[in-house]
Amino acid sequence: MSRKDISITVTIILFLCLSSVQLMGQWSQIQSLPKLHRPYAMDAIDAQTAIVPDINEEGVPSWTRLYLTTNGGISWRELPGPGGDLGQVLDIAMIDTNHIWMVDCSHLYATADCGQTWTVQSTVSGTMFNYIEMFDLDYGVAMADGPSDGAPLIYKTSNGGATWQPTNNPDNDIAQFLSFYNDHIGIYNDFTPTLYRTSDGGQTWDSVAAYGNLMAFDPENPAHVWRTSGEGILASSDTGSTWTVQLYSSKNFWDLKIIDETHGWALTTFAVYRMAGASSGIDKKGETIPQDFTLSQNYPNPFNGGTVIHYSLSRPAEVSLKLCDMRGRRIRI
Repeated sequence: MSRKDISITVTIILFLCLSSVQLMGQWSQIQSLPKLHRPYAMDAIDAQTAIVPDINEEGVPSWTRLYLTTNGGISWRELPGPGGDLGQVLDIAMIDTNHIWMVDCSHLYATADCGQTWTVQSTVSGTMFNYIEMFDLDYGVAMADGPSDGAPLIYKTSNGGATWQPTNNPDNDIAQFLSFYNDHIGIYNDFTPTLYRTSDGGQTWDSVAAYGNLMAFDPENPAHVWRTSGEGILASSDTGSTWTVQLYSSKNFWDLKIIDETHGWALTTFAVYRMAGASSGIDKKGETIPQDFTLSQNYPNPFNGGTVIHYSLSRPAEVSLKLCDMRGRRIRI
């Protein structure tokens, strides 16, 4: 039997970071959710509690299912929705399991009793809501598409959504995303390579280079930033100067929520991911050293001509990499 030689190019990247904090959270897909049909949003208040709205099934509009977990995604229960003419939920915000806000194309709904009763707090005509974030029971921000000129409309509330007041827009274009870290600090992106930042609740904005499709902050440290791209989920510990891929995925991400340095939630077209991993491993001198040996999944996979394998060591050492086929035979490289 002749032996078939397989020639591939493998790039090995060794992470022994001794100068900056490397965010080391591990992402995994939640397997316990019912089959998702078309979710566009989610929210989470801690590492255990998250909510995901989804339509009942293809071809059945105006009936949204709300799935809530309070045990880190181990199990989910369905909450009552507003019913009536509720359309596709485009964003949702939760302060606790009783107080929830969500927006569809033309309505902003709120509940104070875990979905048992809902009220319509605001409506828009000729446009659509697409973002809401509540920072506490009183303060929050929402965004709607603007009129025919495309200028987005950004609103703020200081009374739990009873009334909403417009704030300044960074420019006259259609918004790709809006994300606020708190009621002062937020970021905004249109469909250009520009990211706008505000530190005064939207009164003024400055611009920087855009980084990706979605962005989220660590609530405990706004220098820690996560973003999504065609590579997957990336993390930065230096306000976007350098990035590390935490989850390799080519899926479309619809929402991203960071709880702290090692906990977060992410939503793709048909799946929910949860980050729950090791700490960054900072020693007394501020050095970042992995605590254990780790070997990550290669990317891309499958591949043609080249792939990347990430691994980390807790101390310097010689490394030998051996690749085998599905029958356990070593591949010559």
